[in-house]
Amino acid sequence: MSPGASLDAETLRAELAEDRPPHAGPWSQSGVAIVAGLVGLAGLIGSLALGLGRLTQPGPGLWPFVVSVVVTVLSAVLAVVGRPGTDTEKFSRASVLTAVAIGTLVVFAGLLPVIGSRSRRCC
Repeated sequence: MSPGASLDAETLRAELAEDRPPHAGPWSQSGVAIVAGLVGLAGLIGSLALGLGRLTQPGPGLWPFVVSVVVTVLSAVLAVVGRPGTDTEKFSRASVLTAVAIGTLVVFAGLLPVIGSRSRRCC
């Protein structure tokens, strides 16, 4: 690599660091770990209610159970290891757009059964 290329890379890193929002801090890391852990635990409870079945005849809750275990374990790891991390960002306008997108998906998922049941009645 030529000396000019490394200088360009360093300049680019400096410019990107200037544009980045401030760090959210260790409390946000802990909050994210707690929320993810609660989501994982809710998934565990829900998948157990569906029934796990057996490995030879899996029930409808087996794969959600596996994914929920992974989410719960990773949230525990984040709670222990992720606290000093500096890769989180404070909430900004882009965060609001993400929240709106997630809310739209939740509303869409909630309306699917209603829309589907009405379309079967019409024809």
